[in-house]
Amino acid sequence: MANRVINSVMLLSTVLLVISVTLFLLGYVVPTSQGFVSLQDDFHVGVWGHGLNSEIIFFNDAEYGPYHGSIIALVDADGNTYPNFIRNERFGPIAGIYYRYFETVEWKLWTLMVNLWHPILFFSFVAAATFALKVLRPIQKSRSTDTFR
Repeated sequence: MANRVINSVMLLSTVLLVISVTLFLLGYVVPTSQGFVSLQDDFHVGVWGHGLNSEIIFFNDAEYGPYHGSIIALVDADGNTYPNFIRNERFGPIAGIYYRYFETVEWKLWTLMVNLWHPILFFSFVAAATFALKVLRPIQKSRSTDTFR
C-alpha cells in the first residue's frame, strides 16, 4: 500500500512539474492579451512571462484583461474617489503573489497572479523526495543486509 502511494505521488508531482514548466515557457511565447483560456464568462486563466519570471494569472474580465496596475479611479481635491468603491482589496506583490479586487456599484475587477517558480520548486522537491524514497531506500536496505551476512 505504501509503495502504491509513493508511486502515485511521484507520478502526480512529475506530471504537475511538467505542466508548470510548460506554462512557464508559454508565458514567453503567448501574448498576455491573447494568452488566456476562459473557463466561465467571469473566470479566465492565462500566463505572463517577464524577465526571469513567468506567472499564472486568474482574472474575471476578458475585455479588460488581467489588472497589472493602471488608473481605474480619479480623486478630486477633497479626496473623494470616482467611481466610489464598495470594496477595494490588495495584496502583494509579496513572495510572487499579487492580488487586486475592485468593486463599484456597476462593475467588479479582480486579478490573482502567482509566480510559477512556486509550483516548479514545490513539485521538483516532491518528485525528488518520492524518487529518493522509491529508488534509494531499497539500495540502502540491500547494502545493510549484505554487511550482516
